[in-house]
Amino acid sequence: MQMITDILNNLDSVLGSASWFAACLLGTGLYFTIALKLPQFRLFGRGMSMLSKANRDKGEGDANTVGALSTALSGTIGTGNVGGVAFALFLGGPAALFWMWATAFLGMASKMVEVTMVHKYRDQLADGTFAGGTMYVLSRRLGMPFLGGVFAVMTILTVIGSGGMIQMRTISTSIEETFNIDVWVSSLAGVALLGVVIIGGVRRITQVATYMVPSMAIFYIIGTSGIIIFNAENLPGAIASIIGDVFTGTAVVGGFLGAGIAQAFQSGVARGLFSNEAGQGSAPMAHAMARTEKSADEGVVALLEPMIDTLIICSLTGLALLASGAWSQKHEVNFAPLETEYVQGEYRQDNPEHLEALSAWIAEDGGGVQPASGRYAVVEGKLQLNEDGSAPISILHSRSLAEDVVFLDAAGEPWSGELALDDGRLSASGNAPSLRGRSLTHSVPLTIRMFEQSYGSYGSLLVTLPLLLFAFSTLLTWQYYGDRSTRYLFKDNKLAARIWQLTFMGCCFVGGIADTKLVWTLSTVTQALMTLPNLFCMIMLRREIREDIEAYSSELRQAPPPAKK
Repeated sequence: MQMITDILNNLDSVLGSASWFAACLLGTGLYFTIALKLPQFRLFGRGMSMLSKANRDKGEGDANTVGALSTALSGTIGTGNVGGVAFALFLGGPAALFWMWATAFLGMASKMVEVTMVHKYRDQLADGTFAGGTMYVLSRRLGMPFLGGVFAVMTILTVIGSGGMIQMRTISTSIEETFNIDVWVSSLAGVALLGVVIIGGVRRITQVATYMVPSMAIFYIIGTSGIIIFNAENLPGAIASIIGDVFTGTAVVGGFLGAGIAQAFQSGVARGLFSNEAGQGSAPMAHAMARTEKSADEGVVALLEPMIDTLIICSLTGLALLASGAWSQKHEVNFAPLETEYVQGEYRQDNPEHLEALSAWIAEDGGGVQPASGRYAVVEGKLQLNEDGSAPISILHSRSLAEDVVFLDAAGEPWSGELALDDGRLSASGNAPSLRGRSLTHSVPLTIRMFEQSYGSYGSLLVTLPLLLFAFSTLLTWQYYGDRSTRYLFKDNKLAARIWQLTFMGCCFVGGIADTKLVWTLSTVTQALMTLPNLFCMIMLRREIREDIEAYSSELRQAPPPAKK
């Protein structure tokens, strides 16, 4: 298992978490932004008008433009909006939000291009429904069925991981923490409900998404907006830090030990992609079902997605975290072993030199900090001090200096014994107590803490309820992406499609009751491997798509204005 983990971590560092991958995404969006003459502004109004009753139901397809957009948004609006933003701030500081904005703005152009491309080369299946995706473009237009197969396989693996197992884990753990219901029960119930919807087919998925997405988004927007209003006096400073830290990195703030420019860039772009999926090639599969007369019509509708997902919902989460100060505050948490490190000597939060050294250590830039090795006595849950009263070691958790640490046994009682350490980690040959104390936290737990801080003990419900809807709607949409990929690989075989549905539900159940840390890393790798063929496809067809969009824009300019009533 450790060997598999090491392999995936190495692949992740080369692919999904690498700066060159982020640069490819932004570079593609920048190219189409310039080549198509700022479509984010020129065609934004047309995208909005395509949602009107007069325009949203023309041509052949399985859903109108509102249904297709809602289905695509149900796949993008999810844990990335709640926990992904918090994780980006945790890694890169306030400037990470700037790079999420940049990813979303440039991603608007990328999303329009990939949806136009996929809708143009979609296929109609034997059951009368429409199927589209980058795999069809690679096969039908570019004559590369093998690369199309690679895209489809990577899509299926990503669906199982981040689109299935991780979403169900989010649902089961959120229900357990909020309502004290065992993960087995909530996972089984979630899979049963999932089966009822997906067996009903694409039209039922679209119907559920059309009603679920607006309600859950509005509920969450109201909650985050309230936090921003409560902390309005801190909002100017929060915005200033987002812009200012882009060029300087973030210094030590509260429990946050700082982040460099590169960290902010990588975390912001990575979380931006995870949130709005621009350039990834997933959302075009939902838009391929849309009833529109021109493929570019659906492209301009898709242009709205990154704006709604990232520029609105993610921004509200980020601004609320920054204005409330929750992002840099330490909270009482149970320590995750993989996020816990032990260093030699005593480091104090009130000593600037100590914080500077730890900041360099976090950034893997030395700082004179040495990992701890050896055996250290713990009595009644407390680390024993040196004769001069100093601590022999310090504990870092979640990239912060931990405080008020208590060592606990399996029953949650204070633990006594020898703490065996090897190169900054618990030794495999020694005892392994659990730890609880105060440190930074991240992802969904950080957002929950922010809501509890602002709304009291019921604040967690304001996060949990939308999060459950977010995660469930993501399950539905990503299952559909897996279905389209399976039908492509197995030539629209009905048995294969049914086996896929059962496999997906089984994986979701396993994800709901098991640890998904390894799945997260696997999904990051497969997500990158499905994005690269999609970017390749977009670049290969850049002239064709540019000509299509220019012709489309010319038609719009020449069209007579609507008659006045």
